[in-house]
Amino acid sequence: DMMAMTGSCQASFDFGSERDMGEKLRAALAVQPVIAALFANSPLVNGKPYGGKAFRLAVWNDVDHARCGTLPFVFAPGFVEQAYRRYAEWAYGVPMIFLRRDGRYIDTGGAPFRVLAEQGIAGHRATISDWEDHLTTLFTEARVKGVIEVRAADAAPPAFVKALGAF
Repeated sequence: DMMAMTGSCQASFDFGSERDMGEKLRAALAVQPVIAALFANSPLVNGKPYGGKAFRLAVWNDVDHARCGTLPFVFAPGFVEQAYRRYAEWAYGVPMIFLRRDGRYIDTGGAPFRVLAEQGIAGHRATISDWEDHLTTLFTEARVKGVIEVRAADAAPPAFVKALGAF
């Protein structure tokens, strides 16, 4: 359901320093419930009302609690001053979905990225490309991938999409 029955519009924001990233990620996560409500646009499943306004959000919140939802540690004291380390430590412990080598996908057995980096998996060691792949499989309501990507808005008509960035 998450990949074939949902659509979102996302906005990405640059950051210029660790503090800037921490402050923006904290603000982005704090405002995501409001964005989800304002941009709720998925009341139908298979052409029928499902009983809510945001099926997409319900699906994503039920996909994988290790990689979806919000990040409570972002609101803890001291996060902003150590935002890079705290986010990376969290991501380091999230189970991997896949490992790619030579055009093939290798089963990771749900091991966290930490295992690939520290011990290896199936004879393979972590590369920067593996880390970049792993970051794309973290589906929190706001995530860091070189930019801060906010993800809680349902797909919407073009005029509404423009409003997301402005909001």
